[in-house]
Amino acid sequence: MIITTLYLLPFSLKWIIFHFFSTILLSFIFYWLIASLIFVIKDREERIDFKKGLKLGAKKIISLFWIFFLSFIINSAGMIFFIIPGIILWVWFFLASYVLIYEDKRGMAALLRSKDLVSGNWWGVFWRIIIIFGINFITSSWSLILFFISKSFFQFSFVVFFISILGGFIEMLFFSPFNTIYFALIYENLSLIKKTELEITLKRKLKYLLPTILATIIIGIIGCAIFGILYFGYKSMLKEPGGKELMDLIKVMLKLEMYYKDHGKYPGVFGSNQWDILKKELKMDLPKGNYEYWVSKDNQNYILKATLKSWSYFLKNDIDGEPFGPGLVNCGVQGENEREFCISSKEFKKEPKFRD
Repeated sequence: MIITTLYLLPFSLKWIIFHFFSTILLSFIFYWLIASLIFVIKDREERIDFKKGLKLGAKKIISLFWIFFLSFIINSAGMIFFIIPGIILWVWFFLASYVLIYEDKRGMAALLRSKDLVSGNWWGVFWRIIIIFGINFITSSWSLILFFISKSFFQFSFVVFFISILGGFIEMLFFSPFNTIYFALIYENLSLIKKTELEITLKRKLKYLLPTILATIIIGIIGCAIFGILYFGYKSMLKEPGGKELMDLIKVMLKLEMYYKDHGKYPGVFGSNQWDILKKELKMDLPKGNYEYWVSKDNQNYILKATLKSWSYFLKNDIDGEPFGPGLVNCGVQGENEREFCISSKEFKKEPKFRD
């Protein structure tokens, strides 16, 4: 698992960038729709349509995004201190988006106004949030059932992916408006109870911002340390004898597992080295080197082999012997003279052979 993670670290950089920007884009769309819906609820007596709500909501996207960002950072900081403070902060700031739309307060001012509304009614708000989320979870469990049923009947991953996306879209279409209306009514009731507003001072803002900044710095340091360990671990592994070959085989192994997930079997024909067919079957550029690929008779197992130039520490834990029978792939025997490095995602019951 660690080796795979080390390999994927640089390999998945483009996917990390893609998911980062796509998440930002989808977040803006989500915040736009939420802001528009709150406007429609707020001005329901004027009977504004959703089109006008979209125009009004577009003006609040950045502000709403900033509120969610601040809330996320502060709540995350609270979670560091044994979780409970994070839950308290989460409930306090839960109505900040409604404060933005109803009262036009932004940033920390919206968060602190939300806290003032919830204070004294914390448990009441908390249980209402938990109940509505519990109802959402129970009523949306059908999408999980649909996902597992589709996974049982369809081997092709894109079919399962499409069904899961469809289920998520239907949930968002029905439950997001219901949740938004429900929490808007909670805000309206609390704002009637607490019409007097407390002054939003710099001191009150710093009370939450300073610990948050400190916690963010700590999280950043820990994150950089973990990234550094993984990255430099990957680099040092490449310098080890057999390190490059191991990473090359893991790259092919990941593609083979994706192929198996879609087709229910591994590619190739039993009885000979099938390395050359992998470029076409897996739709990938194969690494250059002395590599082999062997598949079992039932196409439910395989061996990836690399012939190394010198002995490697990795040879201590590889597959040895002739796992597919005499005359086929030879994975060598344990010892200082071994150069045959063989791996597979499957386990072999065959006992390895050792040199005397």
